[in-house]
Amino acid sequence: GTAFIDSCGICVGGNTGLQPCSQTVDCFGTIGGTAYIDSCGICVGGNTGLQPCTQDCHGDWGGTAFIDSCNTCVGGNTGLQPCIQDCHGDWGGTAYIDSCGICVGGNTGLWDCDTINAINNMSWYNEVSIYPNPLSGQDIIVKAGNYSGNIEISITDLTGKLIFTSDCYMEKGKCQVNINPMPVDGLYLFRIRSSKNMMVVKRLSIYGQ
Repeated sequence: GTAFIDSCGICVGGNTGLQPCSQTVDCFGTIGGTAYIDSCGICVGGNTGLQPCTQDCHGDWGGTAFIDSCNTCVGGNTGLQPCIQDCHGDWGGTAYIDSCGICVGGNTGLWDCDTINAINNMSWYNEVSIYPNPLSGQDIIVKAGNYSGNIEISITDLTGKLIFTSDCYMEKGKCQVNINPMPVDGLYLFRIRSSKNMMVVKRLSIYGQ
């Protein structure tokens, strides 16, 4: 017969039905092997135990760019950082914590209390105070310099839901409001609007209910 041992040590030809392996050596040094150089210049496949590299979302072979939670290709060679969640829980959102400690802007539907106060009357904002704060009882006192006149009071939760509203006549810069029914413990926005349409927003903590 004409069968013979080929370079891979296998009996081929003749009546074996087998073809001899290639005389070439692959990149891994295996005679007749199937390892090859991939698009990243690495010897893969065959007996290497390695998988060929792939393109990342930026089009770089073997790159580390990836699609972030905002569906944007970031990292790697993109020069972009992955997006993060804002205080409202939105990926890539623009909501932020204002100086009243409230998550505002973005998709919250809430105004920054600094913006509200600045738009209206910053000097009046500095004059207005509420106490006790934190509040554990039903009575809260509003003070505002020597202002006299009717004011409108409202309390909203952090989503903007109206919890309480009342009118109060301020005499010589002071009035007392009875909050009934009392909201549950938590953090609220306390809005004060004067008859001159000046508005102030303060943060109010309620506990012990």
